[in-house]
Amino acid sequence: MAKVRLNGLNKRLSKDKKLHVSYDAALSEMEGLGIITEVSFEETSHNDTVYYLPHHPVVKESSLTTKVRPEFDASAKGINGLSLNDCLHTGPPLIPGFGTNFKEPFP
Repeated sequence: MAKVRLNGLNKRLSKDKKLHVSYDAALSEMEGLGIITEVSFEETSHNDTVYYLPHHPVVKESSLTTKVRPEFDASAKGINGLSLNDCLHTGPPLIPGFGTNFKEPFP
């Protein structure tokens, strides 16, 4: 699945040079801020399991600050049938009662 998604992304970016440059700049900015980091093959060979988080560009021409940004797909299933979202612990609601009273009529 990861290779298919990567090949699709590369194909899309190769067709649109402007998108490719903007997307690369957005990823480089995230790397510079320490949000993401490139991991070499040698670093991954020490672990038993490696997970890849698919991503794709989202274009919003109306944005004043960021017209192209990466969107990471944490709901993508791996070969084990689980996604990153499936493996995250669901904690207590941060806003108790939020989302439960929508069936009540508004005054």
